[in-house]
Amino acid sequence: MVFDEFHIVGYQQNDNLRNLSSMLMLLEAMQKINKADFVLLSAMVENGEDVKNWVSDVTNRACLLLDNKWKPTRQLQGCLVYQKKQIEGLEQKISSSSSINSRLKRQLLATPYCLFSLKTIWNTTNVSDFSLVRLLNHDVLLSLGSYSNLSANRNRVAANIAVAFAKANLKVLVFVASPKVTGAIQKDLNNKINKSSLVSCLTKEELQQLNEEFGCFDVSYLKDASCAVHHSLLLPLERKAMEDSFENGDVKIMAATPTLAQGINLPADVVVIAGDDRYDAQSNSMEALQAHEILNAVGRAGRAGLSAYGTAILVPGKVVSIDNDRIDEPWFKLKDNIFSKGDACLKIEDPLEKLVENILQNGHPVNAEEKVFVHRLNGKKEDVQRLLQKSFAAFMAAKNNQQQVYLDNLGKFLEMQKNDTKQDDLIVQTSVRFGISELVARQLYNFVCLYSEEEIETLSPVKLVRDFFVDFLMEWSTIFPLLFTDNKIRELLGKICSCNDGEKFSSQNIELLGGLIVAYMEGVNYQDLYAKMNIRKNNDAHLEVVRKFVLNFIPSVSYIFGIISFLMLHYYMSYGHLDDKFPMELKCIATLVREGVNSVQMLKFKRENQFMRVFCHNQFKKMAS
Repeated sequence: MVFDEFHIVGYQQNDNLRNLSSMLMLLEAMQKINKADFVLLSAMVENGEDVKNWVSDVTNRACLLLDNKWKPTRQLQGCLVYQKKQIEGLEQKISSSSSINSRLKRQLLATPYCLFSLKTIWNTTNVSDFSLVRLLNHDVLLSLGSYSNLSANRNRVAANIAVAFAKANLKVLVFVASPKVTGAIQKDLNNKINKSSLVSCLTKEELQQLNEEFGCFDVSYLKDASCAVHHSLLLPLERKAMEDSFENGDVKIMAATPTLAQGINLPADVVVIAGDDRYDAQSNSMEALQAHEILNAVGRAGRAGLSAYGTAILVPGKVVSIDNDRIDEPWFKLKDNIFSKGDACLKIEDPLEKLVENILQNGHPVNAEEKVFVHRLNGKKEDVQRLLQKSFAAFMAAKNNQQQVYLDNLGKFLEMQKNDTKQDDLIVQTSVRFGISELVARQLYNFVCLYSEEEIETLSPVKLVRDFFVDFLMEWSTIFPLLFTDNKIRELLGKICSCNDGEKFSSQNIELLGGLIVAYMEGVNYQDLYAKMNIRKNNDAHLEVVRKFVLNFIPSVSYIFGIISFLMLHYYMSYGHLDDKFPMELKCIATLVREGVNSVQMLKFKRENQFMRVFCHNQFKKMAS
C-alpha cells in the first residue's frame, strides 16, 4: 500500500476532514492488513523517526526510515526586495499627496532586486552567504493598500518577473492564490508577450468535444491565451492542453494555484511565488502560508532527469526593503519560518488527537467536518477504543510519559459518544458507513420507502433524481442543509439560486437545483446550464459558476445518490429479492449522476470511447438512430 504525500495527515485547521479520514484509513489498514507492505512517501515530514517507530509498533514489524538529504537538483532560492531609500521616497510621496488619484498610482515605481541565498537552507545571517541581484532592467509598479499604504502588488510584479525570464527562453511557473488571479495574470500578459496556441496538442475531435461541452469555445480558458493556467476549475481536456503546451515549450509561462504543487510532475526553470499569505474567509483576514506549502511550490523549480538546476523567487505579500546590510523584519520571519527548515519542515501531529481535544473542550463536535467524522466512529465502543489506542497520538503520549492522560481523555470522549448496541440496524449501518447522521439516513430511507418493489424495477435514473428533488426535498426542505454542509457548496448554491442564506432554500430553489442536475444528466451544455440558473448575470467569461456546479456540487449529489442506492437495494431485498435482481441503473446511479449520463449503456459508451459528456450524448443519439 503506497500513501503518497503522506504529510497531509498532519493536522491543518482548514482541511480537517481530509486529514482525519486519511489518518483513520491508514490506522485501520495497518491493523486489519498488517502483513501488507506500507510505503509512506513525503519529503516534508520532520519527525520521520517517530512515524517509523509508530508504524513498527502498530504492525509489529520492522520499519525502515529513508531520510536522505541528497537532492538530484540544485536550486537558487531568493526573496524579492527593494532599496530602502526608494521605498521611503514612495511612502513620502503617498503621505504628502493631497488626494489618492490615478496619477499618483502610476508613479509608484520601484526597482526589483532579489536577495538570493548561496546555501540551500537559510540557517545563517552572514552577509557573505547571500547575494543581492537586480532582477529587471526596468521598474515595476507597486500599488496602494486599502488604507492607502504602499502594497507589494504581488501578482502583477510576479507576472513582470515571469515575462523577463520567458523572454530569455526559460519556462516559468507563477503560483498565485486563486483561479481568478490566474485569469488576471493571463489577461495582463496578453499585452506583454505574444499569444500562443494552447490547442495545438489537441485533436480535431477533442476540440469539437470542448466546443460541444461548453456550447461555445469562447468560454474555454484555452481561447486566445498568452500563457497557460492551471487550477481546479479546468476541465480534463483543458488541463491536458495546458500541461502539454507548457511541457513541450509552446508556452513559456504558466500561472497556477497551489494544487499544481501537490505532486504533479510539471517542472520549470523558474518558479515565482506571488505572496506568502492568503485570504481566509472564516477569519476575514490574511493568514500566512505554511512552510510546506511554499516549499512544495519551490520544489517545481528543476526536476530530476529534466533539469539539474532551478530558480525560485518569493514575492512577499508585504514590501520588503534593504539598505546595505540591513533588511526589514518580515524577511527574517520568512527565513526563520520557511527557508531555514529545508524540505522536512512539517511535524506530523495526529488529527485524531485534535478531534478528541476539541470535542472534550466544547462538549460536542464544533463543525460539520467533525460531525461527519464522529459518525464514522459510531461503532461499538470497544472496537473504537481498541483502534484509537493504536493511534499515532497514543504512541506519542506513551513516548512522552503522557499515556494515562491520553487514555483518560479517550475514555471521556468515548463516554460522550452514543453507544448504540443495534449495530445490525440498517439506519445505524448507513450512518457509520457513509458518515452521515442517523436523522439524515432515516429521512433518505423514508424517501426510498415511497416506492413499491414494482416501481423500483422500472424506475429510471432521471426519474429518481427528479422525484428526490422535485417531490421529496421540496416537501422535506429542512433536510436540505443537512445534506450539503460544506460552506463553499452553500455559497455556490446561494449564488445559483440568488438567495443570501444557504440554509433557507425555498421549494422553488430546490426544484431549480433538481432541474439543473437532470439537465446535466441529459447532456445540456454549459452555456444552456448557465441560462437556466437564477443568477444575476454578470461578466462570467469562463462560466465559473457552472464549472463549480459540475466540479464541486455534482460530486456531492453523486455521493447522496450512492447512499440512496445502498438503502434502496436493502429495501428491495427485504421483499425477498436477491441483490442481482436489483436494477443495474439504480446500482450505478451515483456514477451516472457524476458522469452526467442517463443510462448504463451510455455510461459504457462514454468510458469505452473516453468522450466528454455532451459529445457522448450527441454521438450516442446518432448511434441509436
